[in-house]
Amino acid sequence: MGFCKQLASLNGKTVLEHVLEKASKARVEGVILVLGFMAEKLLPIAARYPKVKPVFNPEYQSGLSSSIKVALRFLPENCEAAVFMLGDQPLVKVSTINRLVEAYKASGKPLVAPFHKGVRGNPILISKKFFGELGKLKGDVGGRVLLSRFGGEVLKVEVDDPGILIDIDSPADLKAVRRLLRKVNHSRKG
Repeated sequence: MGFCKQLASLNGKTVLEHVLEKASKARVEGVILVLGFMAEKLLPIAARYPKVKPVFNPEYQSGLSSSIKVALRFLPENCEAAVFMLGDQPLVKVSTINRLVEAYKASGKPLVAPFHKGVRGNPILISKKFFGELGKLKGDVGGRVLLSRFGGEVLKVEVDDPGILIDIDSPADLKAVRRLLRKVNHSRKG
């Protein structure tokens, strides 16, 4: 992108603020924020959210799996499951995160993934049963590898949240999210 996308502005807040706000409001015990690129610029944002514990990934350039491994090291010993969110998905709803947690508690399935109109998105809930598998990942891959490898262990949860499918990987993605937010804000006023 040529800049830190988590610092991009959306409706007067950074992308990271949108993500942390949602994670902090969800029914989870705590939030671990794994920082890498431009961590010093993101730390002051994280400090505004008491539920958030920022940690640093010195190997962030080696891909998503390295950040997952750092997060695993900071999970409490008694953690039975974790919701893995991406820092570039500002439109995921709090209700979606809560729905994943509720579905996990009700079903006991170790992998819980959201689907919108039949398409899988993020975040993903992963129980401690698979933390060891997550620790073996290499490169720029995340939990979706487990979903395909252990399909029989996956609970598919249909949600009314297109935000699970929208992440910001390019300037065009950022423009599209801004347009979408303007449209939503305009329809709320009208």
